[in-house]
Amino acid sequence: RLDSKLAVVRQKERQYEVATGQLDAAKDEITKLTMLAPQDGIVIYGGKADRWGNVSDTVKVGETAYPGRTLIELPDMTRMDVHLQIHQADVTKVKRGQTAVVTIPGRRNAVFQATVGEIGSVAQSRSWRDPIKRFKVVLEITERVKGLRSGVTVEAEIDVGAIKDVLFIPLQAATMSGGSYFVYTKSGGGIEKTPVQLGRANE
Repeated sequence: RLDSKLAVVRQKERQYEVATGQLDAAKDEITKLTMLAPQDGIVIYGGKADRWGNVSDTVKVGETAYPGRTLIELPDMTRMDVHLQIHQADVTKVKRGQTAVVTIPGRRNAVFQATVGEIGSVAQSRSWRDPIKRFKVVLEITERVKGLRSGVTVEAEIDVGAIKDVLFIPLQAATMSGGSYFVYTKSGGGIEKTPVQLGRANE
């Protein structure tokens, strides 16, 4: 009878060891499925946004998380970029390394210094209804940012160079005729047609 009871004890011990091993394996799996954020921030669900800020690969409850799919992003909110769309007629003025000033409409003192970090090589249009071609330009904010949320609308001015000792006129004031530009100026008691040579424009 003692031998049979010892056999039962050994059986229970083996069952305990198996159960303990299964529990440890389950805990290990749970640990591997738990990801801790490296920093505080705002979670962005889904894949990367397209050039217009739209995210097509949105995440929904119950979907399968296949390998390689982006589920969430946790951007560093202290280091931010500004994505612009520059008209094809103006993109030739923009160069990498140029300085820029970024402001947020409606927020006083929200001014950030930036530099041009990336210039797209392919022109794109917003849709098939929009014939205007634009290039993507990325500004890198050079200072640490506080209180700026991802996705907000901003205004940016890129310093493409300064010209000294020149006459500045509205672009609409210049008219082309016979392959040359001219403006109307006041002379004496009348108006004269005065030829001009145009240089760089800021708009």
